[in-house]
Amino acid sequence: MTPKRWTNKEQRRHLEGEIDAYLEAKKSHNLTDFWDRMHREWFELWPESEGDEADEGEKIEDRKEQLKTWFRNNTGDKGRKAARATPIIVGVPRKQTRLLRPEEMYARLRYKGELQETVANEIKEQNVGLGSEEVREFILKEVAAQRRHQSDEVEKTPQAYAEIIAAIPTILSQVFEDLAEKSGWSFDVVCGGPDPENGGRVRTMGFHQGKNKIGQSFSQAYPGYKETVLRPFSAFLKSVYSPSTCEARALHREEAST
Repeated sequence: MTPKRWTNKEQRRHLEGEIDAYLEAKKSHNLTDFWDRMHREWFELWPESEGDEADEGEKIEDRKEQLKTWFRNNTGDKGRKAARATPIIVGVPRKQTRLLRPEEMYARLRYKGELQETVANEIKEQNVGLGSEEVREFILKEVAAQRRHQSDEVEKTPQAYAEIIAAIPTILSQVFEDLAEKSGWSFDVVCGGPDPENGGRVRTMGFHQGKNKIGQSFSQAYPGYKETVLRPFSAFLKSVYSPSTCEARALHREEAST
């Protein structure tokens, strides 16, 4: 049975906006400061119901544990595993594969090894035909098949999207740490889109490479980061992805367990 969700929409949005800060704090072994700030902001926004002081203290501790569990469940090892399983090369242009002309296909199908290039050149230079009508028809079919195969795209599934999204923090960390070292620059990246593991709802994520003299990243040093960066970007994303697209990206519980 699926456990009942304990967060409302506004709370989930708040927690999702803290994922990058959590990952950064975890990476720098500074979770104590993260939790101090997180708990302070959380209970200011959503204080526990007043009552017996002992009961209230117990509710606060239970809520803190729920918050820790939420972050573990939404940023777990799957991101690192997906990153290792998904090689991404930055800065290397993808080689474009040229479609073979009919005479080249004919040479490839009929000849092997070192003769292939020689025969293809002779065919081109001497304008040699493709033989009988049956051979010509066969070769043209092969060329058409190659064209169809080249234009086919690998089908994307919510599960495939979810695995890559989970890997984004690790991938960006690897990429921008290397770029920062080589360029001497700082980087701030904002990305987002439908989150399969959150019913296809739009989610934003930020990555911050570079800290100021007191050890703060851009998101920490700029008080208006959420309101003036993340929220407008989230609104933009909702104009990019239609409700039907978001719904189609949703990862159902059955898919998540496979």
